[in-house]
Amino acid sequence: MPKRRVTVKELSGVLGVTSHAMIERCRKEGWSIQNSISKLSPAQEVLVRHWFNEKNRQNTANAEPL
Repeated sequence: MPKRRVTVKELSGVLGVTSHAMIERCRKEGWSIQNSISKLSPAQEVLVRHWFNEKNRQNTANAEPL
């Protein structure tokens, strides 16, 4: 059974980033993402998760301990 295609809005909520930031990054890659309800292919979803998880790991690593 094919994997359900996720929207930019859904994925941005899961990753904790704004849909605007996600759309901008996708457009830099040359993808034709129109708005937050645009659907990503499974391959695009994997790449977006990689981009924003990597960014979050770097921010967490640089954060000062409480």
